[in-house]
Amino acid sequence: MITYQNDKIWQRPWFLAIVGCAAIGTAAWWWSARTEHQPETTTATSTSGSAWLTPNGTPTANTTGGNQTPLLAQGRPADLPEHDWNALKGALSKYVPNAEAEAARVVDYLQYQKRFEYWQTTEGDKSAKERASLAQALLDEIPARLAKGEFTAAEAVLMNTVLITESEPNETLRQQRIAAMQEQLLKMAPPQDNEKLVIEAERQTEQKRLLATTFAEWRSKPEASRTQAALEAALADAQRTFNAGTP
Repeated sequence: MITYQNDKIWQRPWFLAIVGCAAIGTAAWWWSARTEHQPETTTATSTSGSAWLTPNGTPTANTTGGNQTPLLAQGRPADLPEHDWNALKGALSKYVPNAEAEAARVVDYLQYQKRFEYWQTTEGDKSAKERASLAQALLDEIPARLAKGEFTAAEAVLMNTVLITESEPNETLRQQRIAAMQEQLLKMAPPQDNEKLVIEAERQTEQKRLLATTFAEWRSKPEASRTQAALEAALADAQRTFNAGTP
């Protein structure tokens, strides 16, 4: 998952004021809790509880600095070894009809996380203008990623709040931008008063996160261990873990 690494943010007056809002408060609790217990990496399009790793079933629906890594043929990032790309496609082909598109989505999401992590490291190293530009690029992608189910509504709202607050110096404009974006994001999400739909959407996001986390963990292993069979086994284990927690 995407994590916010700058602990100082939680003590800042503007953030403490913002978390008075129930939606932000929920997101802040989620984010801080997951940061302590989840891997840093996060993220196929899902239709129900365990669809994305059902063989032949319906699919669940490295960056340089803050820039998007150039894409090669078929959507493979230039910094992703062809061996790893083929292993991911091959593993996904066991479970989803369009493995290539799903593989492209997974690695694209992991690239987004890398860009977010890079932005966090720029505090004190980049000018306010440069940081604002990096933040805006991340902000521009949030609605689409929420629509794809890569973020929950609470996560999307929190990221929106953090990125705008850290990059917009004008307090009036900052509050206006936060409110406008929050309204847009919540309209895209399931009705927050419909607990069943909210839980279902969060489970689908969890599936996507588990898939990306599994791939990222597999990539961290020595090259000799990064076989397609090993990735398939890791995905199967991840699915069993996910299913064990299905209500």
